[in-house]
Amino acid sequence: MKHTPGPWRTESSRNGYEVWGNISPTGSMRIAVTGHAATFDKANAQLIAVAPEMMSALKRAYHVFAGDTDRKRELLNTIGEIIAKAEGRQDQDVP
Repeated sequence: MKHTPGPWRTESSRNGYEVWGNISPTGSMRIAVTGHAATFDKANAQLIAVAPEMMSALKRAYHVFAGDTDRKRELLNTIGEIIAKAEGRQDQDVP
């Protein structure tokens, strides 16, 4: 099973927070819509939007920790960036 390729993005609309993915160089499709009412709706949309990046990082992590130790620091930086993006932060420090 394949998902819509990333990167995905969030947009605020009258319907709530929408998550969009590109399906071609000129076209995109809505992946999901969260609400506007709850305080966590924007955070949910941000988390959904980074799903393709998380999947990629998890696959890389599997291979790195299965044997390739030279790329651990690079992978940890990538994971920190993805976590920060999912939490709507700019810094890469993982609490």
